Amino acid sequence: MRTLRRTPAWAWASARCVAALLLVGGTVAGEPATSRVTYNAFDQEAAAMIAALGTLSGERYQPDVELLVAGINRTQATLCLIDARPDACRQAVAFALDCWWARDAEGGIVLLTGDRLPQGPMEVRTLTSTLRRQPQIQPLIERLLAPWLGGPAGVSYLPSEGLWSATLDSEGHRRLVELLSLYERPTAQAVSRVADPATPDPRRLTARDLSARSWPALVEGLAQAVQAPVALSPRLRLRVFPPAGVPLPRQLTGQVADALRALGIAAFWCQGVLCLGEPSLPKERIERQHPAQRRSLGIIPIGHLLGSAIDGDLVVATLRRQVAARWWEMPGAGIEFLPESGVLLVAADADVQQAVLDAVAAIDALGLELGLQTIAGGAR
Repeated sequence: MRTLRRTPAWAWASARCVAALLLVGGTVAGEPATSRVTYNAFDQEAAAMIAALGTLSGERYQPDVELLVAGINRTQATLCLIDARPDACRQAVAFALDCWWARDAEGGIVLLTGDRLPQGPMEVRTLTSTLRRQPQIQPLIERLLAPWLGGPAGVSYLPSEGLWSATLDSEGHRRLVELLSLYERPTAQAVSRVADPATPDPRRLTARDLSARSWPALVEGLAQAVQAPVALSPRLRLRVFPPAGVPLPRQLTGQVADALRALGIAAFWCQGVLCLGEPSLPKERIERQHPAQRRSLGIIPIGHLLGSAIDGDLVVATLRRQVAARWWEMPGAGIEFLPESGVLLVAADADVQQAVLDAVAAIDALGLELGLQTIAGGAR
């Protein structure tokens, strides 16, 4: 029997202030956003920026309750969009506000800082599985499903029958079925890593040189030079601008990020946006889609590399410490050894899955002991 339960809709505030803008293309209500946007926000209040970009891109932007309570609408943001696609707009807005963005059940864009994702209508389902008398599985499932739990959502497990009872929204149920299927039939799989097609051609010469003496001037000058969106981290915006200014001569677009790093400004391309942050910015926090929504599940066989199940736990502990260590702290991320099938279950994005594959390849080539030493940087 299926039971539906709805949760109250979160209240959200919309801004009325719209700055100067140029809209390329158009959208129809209910259709995917295809507009390309040119828009400047230099130390602009977030409320005005969010409202304007929501109108321009054809996507509904909604700060969650925690952000509203924290005063996000009064926060200032700096970005410059040039012919930006909706995915670039989402990345730039979330990066400039130091938050995540996530899709809600209705297709809108929610801006948030917490671990849990926005919930849609709840539905109760009972699932059968072949996972009988394995009580150790439930905490692993709950840990990987944590972003979809909370409030009325929850999962329970009857080990003697292999029955799962879940109160989740539609996306949570899909993720639960995916997890249980991989536990039952752990077939080797990993997501393919591909180059970001939105990144400008690195061989293209920048359109102009620049000499900036303020953060807004740097963002605007860079956007004009690389002819691409640029977003500024709020943490960097609050730092004192380099007293000598930031001079950048004309150069290959692919050299711009390295030139900025040499000046103490972390710069990375993501979703076609040049993101500027403080030097301590972790690589794992550059992309601003919520980690749980952008992650994929990978299965990597390692049983043939191990002498015992304890070796599997040792591999996992080493990978957590040495391979993309900051990623495993993200909501919905995880790496687990499944001793029954001798595989690693990896919940990560494409870059992290590739890093884990490379580490396992090193263990395969060098043997367990030397491979782990190499991963840890202690091989001689």
